[in-house]
Amino acid sequence: MSRAQRLLFTGLVLCNLAFVQMTDSASWGWLGPLVALTIFSPLLIRLRRHLAYRIIWNLAVIGVFAQLVNHTTTAGAEYLLEDGLLLAALCQVHLLNNIGPDQKPDLLIFNSFLVVVVTSFLSVDLGFSMVFVIYALLLVISLQVLTASRLPTTGSLRLVIRDAVPKAIVVLAATMMVFFLWPRDFHRRGLLTGDLDFRPDSSLLTTGFTEDVSLDRHGGALASQRVALRIELIRGRARDIPDHWRGALLDRFDGSRWYAESGWRGAVGKLEKIEAMVRATVLGNQKDRRFAPLGSMVAGLPERGILQFGPAAPVRTTVNPKYVSLPRSGRLLSAMKLADRLVADLPPSVSRRVVAARLGDYLKLNYEYLSPVENGGARSLAEFIEGKKAGHCETFATALAVMLRHRKIPCRLATGYLATEWDSERRLLIARDRDAHAWVEVLDPERGWYVVDPTPSGANAELARGDGVFGAAGAFVAQIWQQITGFDAADRARALESLLALPGRICTLVVTHPISTLFTVALIVFLIRLRMVWKRRGPPEVRAYLAVLSRTGLTTLPGETPRETLARAHTLSLQPKKLGLLELAVREHERRRYGLAWKQGLAQE
Repeated sequence: MSRAQRLLFTGLVLCNLAFVQMTDSASWGWLGPLVALTIFSPLLIRLRRHLAYRIIWNLAVIGVFAQLVNHTTTAGAEYLLEDGLLLAALCQVHLLNNIGPDQKPDLLIFNSFLVVVVTSFLSVDLGFSMVFVIYALLLVISLQVLTASRLPTTGSLRLVIRDAVPKAIVVLAATMMVFFLWPRDFHRRGLLTGDLDFRPDSSLLTTGFTEDVSLDRHGGALASQRVALRIELIRGRARDIPDHWRGALLDRFDGSRWYAESGWRGAVGKLEKIEAMVRATVLGNQKDRRFAPLGSMVAGLPERGILQFGPAAPVRTTVNPKYVSLPRSGRLLSAMKLADRLVADLPPSVSRRVVAARLGDYLKLNYEYLSPVENGGARSLAEFIEGKKAGHCETFATALAVMLRHRKIPCRLATGYLATEWDSERRLLIARDRDAHAWVEVLDPERGWYVVDPTPSGANAELARGDGVFGAAGAFVAQIWQQITGFDAADRARALESLLALPGRICTLVVTHPISTLFTVALIVFLIRLRMVWKRRGPPEVRAYLAVLSRTGLTTLPGETPRETLARAHTLSLQPKKLGLLELAVREHERRRYGLAWKQGLAQE
């Protein structure tokens, strides 16, 4: 295996390790050493001739395989796919560090492709697609270099790679064009979906709104930057807009899962005074759902998304028994005991609002938050209340709701978005998929419902990818990518409509801005002319030869090759220095343009 081939295969294995890392199938405690062994493989391969080196590698593979088998037997088949990916990554690194000069790397290439196929079901973010572009280029180039190395006569490696790169780019560009322009129907059932669907539950792929809450659902999610909700301020002040925008109200709890007994159609009510008005636009996969906060009222047609805000008129509400019901479960005892302990020192006449505030503040100040993108969170309410593991917003909300219902305080869970990203220039409040949130709504029989959020402040900010210029750029790129991956038939219709309207827009632009149009046309003509002149000069090796030829004072005759020009120069009275420069230029021109073929011909001569 040549040095260039080994470098290409090293790049393929690094891409495989990146794919496995994006699926959260292995921690850096496992992947870190594998990455180091991959990077230093060109140096470590020299040790392959030693028997001890090969024995250590084989024992390491067998030991890791035994460890993964033990993990599967003790933890169950839940982690079988993740352990298999880790073993595949280890095998790739093992092959890379043990392939001899006479061995074929076909198995390494085949395994690398399998890793890409499997991980594509488990990772759907922008990072995976960016690494895949690099992997596709490396794969096509590696295959062409490998094929050329097995032919009896080949050109130079530089020529092979120079021929492979344009082909790889053309194939990749054609694939991307189809991907960008072909509508995708994510709701259509595939022919073998039930048999070959290795994808995890869709709600676990990316952070986003969900209309039910399950405590055993955590970890493995991706902090998506896609915009889910746009709230345009029409009238009033930004501070008058609530930040908790609910899309589902959950009133039933079975001990591990919250669900809605009946559907929720949006915010309705009566306001004493209108202080603000907004237009809420739902984007993404929840376009048919309505989001609205407490203290809002639908104005006009509901489909227009116009909401009004202001102080709500007092409404006396009858307490429904379902808002204080709890299942009989020993898993809730720790939360009930905590609630009793926290209110033990309060007087019996204290209001329910004070009790709710105390319980919510205690959770917010004394328990650790773990974002949905991280593994290791509490799988039950008891684990969370007893302080064994941290929890995300759904865990905090469930803990508070259970404690409130135990104290006979009516409440329910709400899921939606915590909208805090304000654009002052456009007077726009934005909620992204990563801002999906769960909180508690408590019922005051005299004043109605109000929000109590027990999740620590700033917890959702942990899902952001950064602040400042780089964070904004990352969010913009991620938003564009989400629009591309969600391209459907409706988006294609809008794109075609814009394309058909393009000629009319161009004509309007020419009429309204004639000077700018003339300047633009002149600039385009100049660039085209410059490109034509530059192209006439030929490739770099030809330009270098012509530069040396002009220094000698000679010109090429029609149909004369550089070798014939050099022979003619020997018959002229040129200075030895100029003649030597011309000889070097001709040899370098032939070497760079014809590669090994020129060397073989020179040897035959």
